[in-house]
Parts: sequence; structure tokens; C-alpha cells
Amino acid sequence: MDHDASQKPANPYTNPIWRQWILGGHHSGARRLQDLALNLYNARAWPKVDMADIARLSSDHWECAQAMLLDYRQHGENNRQFIALCEKVAEVREQELKLVASQEPID
Repeated sequence: MDHDASQKPANPYTNPIWRQWILGGHHSGARRLQDLALNLYNARAWPKVDMADIARLSSDHWECAQAMLLDYRQHGENNRQFIALCEKVAEVREQELKLVASQEPID
């Protein structure tokens, strides 16, 4: 992903396709993007991100991951769309974890 220094990169969290991937996490590449977003958002609560998986993403997913990393490098947690999206994803993931925990047998 080459950017002209004078060209401001697009916000990855407003790109409709990338946003859908990150929100939905309905396939493995999208789930890896979710992992990356959550890790950037709160690494203590969401430490699991396998950078080898990120590096092996398809070209279109890799482009999204690069944009996410660049956006975080430039804006950190000052991107409102990033924070809002991650809050939604974190809420869904927390519900998933509770559901899994409630279904585990107690010894």
C-alpha cells in the first residue's frame, strides 16, 4: 500500500467493506482483522493477535490490516470511528465468551 506523502490515507473504519469484515468477523480473514482491531483498542483485554496470521492474509485483507496499523500509528485512540467500532466488536465477543463459558461442563 503506497501512499503519496501529500495524500491522506482513508480511515479504514469508514470503508464500508472493511467495516463489514471487522464488525461481522464471518470468515477467517475478517476474524483476524477483528483480533487486530481489538488488540489495538485494548491489548490487555484482547491480547490474542497472531501476527503470522495477519501476515498471511489475502491481499485485500492485508491492505485493510496495513491501513488499520497505519491509522493507529498516526491517530492512536483518537479515531472516533475506530473506538466506536471496537466497542461494538468487544461487546459481541464478550457475549460469545459468556455463552461458551455457560456451555462448558463443570467438573
